Amino acid sequence: LGPSEEHGGGDPSRRPVKKWMLVVAGLLVLALGLWTVVRLIMGPDIVAAVNRAEDSFTTQQVSLSEGGSMQGHVSKESGMAYVTFAGLPVPDEGTVFQLWLFPTDGSAPHSLGTYTPEDLQDPVTFRGVERFRELVVTLEPEGGSETPTTASLGSVDLVHQVTQGPIYGGHPNNTPTPSSGG
Repeated sequence: LGPSEEHGGGDPSRRPVKKWMLVVAGLLVLALGLWTVVRLIMGPDIVAAVNRAEDSFTTQQVSLSEGGSMQGHVSKESGMAYVTFAGLPVPDEGTVFQLWLFPTDGSAPHSLGTYTPEDLQDPVTFRGVERFRELVVTLEPEGGSETPTTASLGSVDLVHQVTQGPIYGGHPNNTPTPSSGG
């Protein structure tokens, strides 16, 4: 052995890897794997996806008959939407708010679940918006109903309507313009 090899100064490319470096690399790989799994399970953040979609639109704010209001935010291109609520009253004892999606084909409504006013402080998100024409809110017995059993408190039209008058800010209505053919 040469003098430098006797004292551990051999070829620098052959130095052993420190254990802490392996631990850090392992933790990074584990963290990246966990983040990937969570993103695959949860999918994209629907609120963010709708907000950044070029075809997104926000419905008129709808006043609910029992108090409070709701507003829809829709992107047909991404197939996602969300509804926000404000100022909801506490429902009578034994009742909850239930949200319903009414299909465009006229078939039976689909329940989005039951909610308390506290639950509705966060946006309610859903996918497959292209299959539905409106979202309706009813008051139902705790535990929910198979179909709506009370009158609608209000509804949001999920089909993009052309609005009247000028639109400032946000996304423009995507109304086709006549092509200038020759």
